[in-house]
Amino acid sequence: MGKKSLMDEAISAQQKGETERAIKILEIITLKEPDNEEAWMQLSRLVKHPWQEAKCLNKLILINPDNRAARQRLEQVDNLLREKKQVESDLRTDVPVGPPHALNLKVKIRDSDILPEDFPWWIKLLGLFFGWLIFM
Repeated sequence: MGKKSLMDEAISAQQKGETERAIKILEIITLKEPDNEEAWMQLSRLVKHPWQEAKCLNKLILINPDNRAARQRLEQVDNLLREKKQVESDLRTDVPVGPPHALNLKVKIRDSDILPEDFPWWIKLLGLFFGWLIFM
């Protein structure tokens, strides 16, 4: 199959809603012909994640630096990725302030720290027994 027939097959698969198949065909085209602008543009439209789209668009811009549509879309995707990263960092820093006991939280200083709740029942029983011996 030539480039045109593979591209037609990818477009046909996309129109039928067979996105995964279309992506696989476009990946084959981009492996065989890494400078195929049309394949990279189609692939950028089909991938699921913004970072994958950015990767395709970057490759497309390397092939043709004058491609305005790719540059504009890459700018939009970059902004989307920056916003997503900001939201994720905001979620990580949005921790309630106050003493742990007031929030009813179990606090571990390190993952290696063991809280009494983590002990098996028989260790707790031994602790009670030795505690009793000490006070006798």
